[in-house]
Amino acid sequence: YNYKASYHSIPAMNNEYYTEWNGNIYFRQYSDKSMDEGALFANYSPIYDENIPKDIMCMDSDGNITKVGKDYGRDAIFIVNGKIYSTGLFSDETVIYSSDLTGENINTYENLFNIYDTYNDIIICQTKKWGIAVIDSKTGKEKTLLEYEDEHISYLGCDDKYIYYYLNKSNEELLLYKMTYGGYSTLLTKIIVESTNPAYYIPDFQIVDDYLFFNVGYDDGSGSYYQGGNIYQLKKDGTEKEIIYKQYFQEYNDPSFYVYKTNSGNYEIKERSSQGLCQMDDNGDIYIYPDETN
Repeated sequence: YNYKASYHSIPAMNNEYYTEWNGNIYFRQYSDKSMDEGALFANYSPIYDENIPKDIMCMDSDGNITKVGKDYGRDAIFIVNGKIYSTGLFSDETVIYSSDLTGENINTYENLFNIYDTYNDIIICQTKKWGIAVIDSKTGKEKTLLEYEDEHISYLGCDDKYIYYYLNKSNEELLLYKMTYGGYSTLLTKIIVESTNPAYYIPDFQIVDDYLFFNVGYDDGSGSYYQGGNIYQLKKDGTEKEIIYKQYFQEYNDPSFYVYKTNSGNYEIKERSSQGLCQMDDNGDIYIYPDETN
């Protein structure tokens, strides 16, 4: 593949560490005070302290970077309708918050714990009881869509009509649902698992055209490595379920995958851990070599 890289041709992505708004890219800049001084295997992490701010940096389309404010958040950062949304520690409580692009006018959402995703004007969040809630960025109001006292709801993805999630019922079956943004859920399919221990789960989920693609497997061993499993193709209405690929144990422990649509209209799977090389030349052309044989 050959892709001409330019600022304006970069596809939209939820990359979580920087975010785009009105042609500018915003990101946090950490200092020595906001990072660990030591870490196992040199895996340095940000210090989660509400008293240690990070700088909000803005890069324009010409690559000029300026400091525009202070931020006290952590992890994923999003901008929706001109406001920053992220996770932060406020009064020793981890909550979702919003702020201006300069980090001012902070508004916290005390019942929300983590941001799953964004779609248009909606921010999809995890509640502190492992449920799913949404924030309407136009009004700033939050609404819990689904929450159980004794069920862990696992978010998968979203499109223009639905939020997709699954439930693990007593480690015996996985129930995959779609839910409207109004909170109405429909069961799409049921996956019966082979064993109750260790627990099966869905590590990767993708939406391509009218189909959902997801894998089902489990972690095991002293390193909790993914042991492989089936990749399913399912139509959005819950029909045409089939196993289209089998994953096996791999030492690099990456269960994620790509979905390719062929010229004939079929879908093919490529495991992400075998993606091969990605190189950029001096002219800005990007060359992707999917694997050693292609």
